[in-house]
Amino acid sequence: MKYQLIKASINDQIEILNLLQLCFDTDFTQCVPKIYQHLDEYINEHYIVKDLDKIIATMCIHPIDMNINDNILKIATIGSVCVHPDYRHLGIMQLMINNANKIIEDNDYDLAILCGKYDRYHHFGYEKLLGAYTISFNYNKQLVIPSFNFININNLNESEIIKLNSIRNKDIYIDRKYFKDSINQWNYRGYAIYHNDNLIGYLVSDHSHINEIHVLYNYNIETIIHSFMDTYNIKEIDLLIMSYDKKILDSLKNYNVINNDDQLCRVINFQKVLSLLLNQEHKYDPFKHGIYSIYIENYGGISISIDDMIDVKNINNEKYDHELSYFDALKLFLTSGYHINLYFYNSDLI
Repeated sequence: MKYQLIKASINDQIEILNLLQLCFDTDFTQCVPKIYQHLDEYINEHYIVKDLDKIIATMCIHPIDMNINDNILKIATIGSVCVHPDYRHLGIMQLMINNANKIIEDNDYDLAILCGKYDRYHHFGYEKLLGAYTISFNYNKQLVIPSFNFININNLNESEIIKLNSIRNKDIYIDRKYFKDSINQWNYRGYAIYHNDNLIGYLVSDHSHINEIHVLYNYNIETIIHSFMDTYNIKEIDLLIMSYDKKILDSLKNYNVINNDDQLCRVINFQKVLSLLLNQEHKYDPFKHGIYSIYIENYGGISISIDDMIDVKNINNEKYDHELSYFDALKLFLTSGYHINLYFYNSDLI
């Protein structure tokens, strides 16, 4: 039988939730409340595959606009991808991801992100999002500072939420009206961090992982994490962190840092993605000045001009300084500025 991917309708809500429960053994109304407690509002983001009248597979393409220096990066996040156990190994997953890629391209997204097994999604054009790290902590009472307090973000007032959103990052942020929704996903909860009654930042945790932490720069991340562990009687916890959080990484340089391998991405608009992300890196870790022409397989040519600012343009030259496969381009550019610097100094890196 030839299956087709179609848009979900308002009448498919209960069956979608039941299929997700079956495939993931998880109540999605609790782990992703923003979407699945209000599925009627997000049903247009869902796609399904049917066998006669039965839904046998589903996925969601959820849009996120990331504001970087007043420029919008349009991101598609692919999630809730599942196939009924009785219908696996029939090519339905391939059907869904191929269609997802086409939907994303047709709707002018700049970047697609999903979380999943690398071996499953690599041949669909997804590469590991390098620069996503895990740092593990074992509770150490000597690092606990009693003057730190942690309050559920849901209990804060509007002015406190505004302050936390500004602490998150002045250049990269989510609109504050979506701030709490962006935090309260899966089993994670947001905790405002107070020091001597002063609001200094927040972290997001399920008590096994911390997947986001933002504090004012003059506070020690290590003592905050151990104080959080002490407050909630946590013996071990993993911090998930990105390479652009250089101040945090530098403050934890004595810890073992492990690359995550389940954060995957696919770039559709290299020109825009590189222009925004490289300029962001350039502010904190300046690159070597120069002009570089690069041909990226299955995309085309780009010119990267590095001065006080970085200018990235699509070009069509007969010759290029460097040629990269699509995956090598992802590996190069979606990592830290340190690796990009190495590349511009030494074209034999890849």
